[in-house]
Amino acid sequence: MFLNRRISVLLAFCLTTLVFTGCKSKFEKLRNSNNITMKYQEAVKLYEKGKYAKARILFDDLASKYRGRAEAEDLFYLLA
Repeated sequence: MFLNRRISVLLAFCLTTLVFTGCKSKFEKLRNSNNITMKYQEAVKLYEKGKYAKARILFDDLASKYRGRAEAEDLFYLLA
């Protein structure tokens, strides 16, 4: 009886851990995305909300892709 209960608790713990570690957040999905326009817009929104660390991650990803474009000046200003 005690062994079955331990196994049930262990199984529930493993299942819960798997569910929470297997899900990507909206930020991680955006970070892995190839849509640079949406990534730029979300980075600016994060910057305006004061979430500078997350915005910087996205700006770093975009820096090489926006080089030579009109938006690059704004991007590098916000990155600085």
